[in-house]
Amino acid sequence: MTTNVSAAVPANRRPPSPGRALLFGTLVVGILDITDALVFDGAEGATPTRTFQGIAGEVLGHASLQGGLATVALGVALHFFISCCVAAAHLVASRRLGVLTLAHTLLVGIPAALFARAAAPREALGAG
Repeated sequence: MTTNVSAAVPANRRPPSPGRALLFGTLVVGILDITDALVFDGAEGATPTRTFQGIAGEVLGHASLQGGLATVALGVALHFFISCCVAAAHLVASRRLGVLTLAHTLLVGIPAALFARAAAPREALGAG
């Protein structure tokens, strides 16, 4: 069952192509999420290097802390890969369910992100 996407877009404007929407969504999700992580990790004394190595640590374990710039790069790549997956899932859902407009995304997404930040254990935030 497919819903007409053009119903959620003003008549004089076409929805972006899936590729553009995925790129834009990936950048928005990735930049906002890493900004949040860098600000909150920084408030706990972590450096950006340590934050990205912590992301790489989900794959490499504690060895990520010894990897220097290579594990920082891996952390950045993993972070944006996950952001792309989130954006892709939202893109597919929004194209199939006409109710997932930008306004609905912001209305639900911002409180959900704040709730996730508040509910996450300190260890998951790199502060434990």
